Amino acid sequence: MAIGAIKALEKHKDFRLGFIHAPKILPMSDATSAPRHSALLQQLSGHFGGLSPSQLLEALETSTPGRVNPLEYLDFCMSGQILAREIGLRPGQMGVIVNGRIIGPLPAGAFSEVDFPPLIVYERDRRVTPIITALKEAQFATESLDRSSYADLISTAASVIAAVQVPDPTAEGLFNIPMRPRQRQYRHLDSKHSKIAHGKEDTALFHFAFVVDPLSEAAQKLGGLLKWLSTLETVYLEVYMIADQTREELPLKRFYRSLVRPHLIFNEAGDEVPPMVGFKNLPEEPIYTLAMDVPASWLARPRESEYDLDNIHLASLSGSERITGVKALFDLDFLVIEGHARDTSTGSPPRGLQLQLISHDMTPIADTLVVENLGYLQFKAKPGVFQLDIKKGRGEDVFVTESVGNAGWESPPVESEAGAEVTLTSFEGLTLYPRFKRQQGQADTDVLRPPRENFFSSAVQKVVQAVTSWIRPPEVVEEADINIFTVASGHLYERFASIMILSVMKNTNSTVKFWFIENFLSPSFLEFIPHLAEEYNFQYELVTYKWPSWLRSQREKQRVIWGYKILFLDVLFPMDLKKVIFVDADQIVRTDLQELVDLDLHGAPYGYTPMGDDNADMEGFRFWKTGYWKDYLKGRPYHIRFVILSKNIASLTFFQCSLCD
Repeated sequence: MAIGAIKALEKHKDFRLGFIHAPKILPMSDATSAPRHSALLQQLSGHFGGLSPSQLLEALETSTPGRVNPLEYLDFCMSGQILAREIGLRPGQMGVIVNGRIIGPLPAGAFSEVDFPPLIVYERDRRVTPIITALKEAQFATESLDRSSYADLISTAASVIAAVQVPDPTAEGLFNIPMRPRQRQYRHLDSKHSKIAHGKEDTALFHFAFVVDPLSEAAQKLGGLLKWLSTLETVYLEVYMIADQTREELPLKRFYRSLVRPHLIFNEAGDEVPPMVGFKNLPEEPIYTLAMDVPASWLARPRESEYDLDNIHLASLSGSERITGVKALFDLDFLVIEGHARDTSTGSPPRGLQLQLISHDMTPIADTLVVENLGYLQFKAKPGVFQLDIKKGRGEDVFVTESVGNAGWESPPVESEAGAEVTLTSFEGLTLYPRFKRQQGQADTDVLRPPRENFFSSAVQKVVQAVTSWIRPPEVVEEADINIFTVASGHLYERFASIMILSVMKNTNSTVKFWFIENFLSPSFLEFIPHLAEEYNFQYELVTYKWPSWLRSQREKQRVIWGYKILFLDVLFPMDLKKVIFVDADQIVRTDLQELVDLDLHGAPYGYTPMGDDNADMEGFRFWKTGYWKDYLKGRPYHIRFVILSKNIASLTFFQCSLCD
């Protein structure tokens, strides 16, 4: 193929030719000989510019290479293999790259000397000529460029345009949408009184068109982006405002402000002015909630605020507060690494498989498990390079990692140079598509079920564990006797949570650890809780989880809280936590919760508490004794939110208490 390309270069002088040598097998580091063509390409690299096509052809056909430098030759072959892998070719495969467009892999003999001229003509007529015309129309100064720089410009532009038409390989997977041809159907809209245009259409390099309902939330969200685009001289902007004529009332229940600054702003002292958005002239009587509308990969929370951001009543502000306004400072705490795992043996998700994210010094920084829905997994992390690994335990006995999925749906295996590294370098987060294969003899094993053991194997395992622990004692992980999970949102319920905490501590002598969902806590509570923990001698930890993008989002905050209490229990806490008791923030505990911790669930993951019948004054409120619930229960007791989950292997044990007495 290389010789055929050189022969075509003799006939067509208007294209450049380069070679990527990616042999199937890398040479040894001490190799002193190599295949003739391979060695010639390595020794001629960097000197092609001084050779004519005929001289290069003669060298490849008749010349004998000199002595091979082992390290230089190895570096030359490795560079070719790395570049080939980046463009989607395996070592040893052949292909042609034309202005960034990849043709291949090609079998031997499929592309010969006679195929190059029509390819060159097609490329020039269909891609290069339109690019040259577009550059001239955009008044791009090309006269000052030499031949090499001009060729670089054309090939780069052609490559960028080709890349736009090819989906990002890292985005391939469950939610990949096929590319669609670009159209301008919006130009057929009746826009006499509903169109806004900005910029110079003839000279702009970028044309943007937006078709929006001016009364929609989407239009509010686009406001900041449109304002920023209008500041760019190279942009032509069209906005078509098409309202819903059947609407009977104004749909605006939420107000959005976006911030996209065209440049940095500095004050007189030379310090950067922090970005800020503001809401003015809002109706004063409604109660507002202030929150960040952030990308799906962001975990942001309020860091500073004197006000209850869940219950903002503007009419209740004092005169001075009306002047300064309600202020809040938000922080971006973490980025989200999510993924969709699959078992290559069955094609289904490896549900219950526990995974962990490890830092460069082999310290685990986050863990999770694969859920059955779409094989979903999620970590929170800060930018860096990590490793994805199976957490020690039952999962290691059943599965082994085939690929961490860091390069798309068909990522290379961990045995390749890609390895098991996961690199988080973008504010867009990262989506992985890891693949796992089953260990030998584990084809039908369920990772969520403990292995069946006979007496002999169980005894042998106990002996091995005893000897191992004697040689190398296991790390002691201290866990509180009682772990309590609660959800508090807003200053009122945070005060209730403080009272609940005191009632728990008053009635137990056991060690206690409280778990809070960080997403809903106010800055004042986060500042207060360390002092409360020190005063009353309890531990606490903040957990968080990002609502998955594929799961139907909820607009009402109360429904979001319910979702966290119900949907994400098995992924919200660390994998090594054994038992959690849920206590509502507004409850008073009047007995020792250690009794619930010690309760034997007989293998059940959940335990619900039935509603009591001892208080006759509450009879009128027992709705489950009549109507739908009576027919549905058919004499069985109605269970209130009182749950225990046992975290044996991969399931969590959880208690939810309505009244702990």
